[in-house]
Amino acid sequence: MDRGAGVAQVLAAAGGLTPFAHKDRIFVLRQGGQTQDRIRFTFQSLTSASGAAAKFRGQSGDVVVVE
Repeated sequence: MDRGAGVAQVLAAAGGLTPFAHKDRIFVLRQGGQTQDRIRFTFQSLTSASGAAAKFRGQSGDVVVVE
């Protein structure tokens, strides 16, 4: 994905959520020096028109995981 893509855009490009995906357990894994940050999102917060989750943008090396 392009740098600066939102998490909802990444999920859409991957084909969306499967029937087994938990809509409240969406994570972005981001390397922060010696540690890895795990940033949690819900599907509802990502698809809302406003708020921090809707404005979140990916960085190079981010990994999106849905449990």
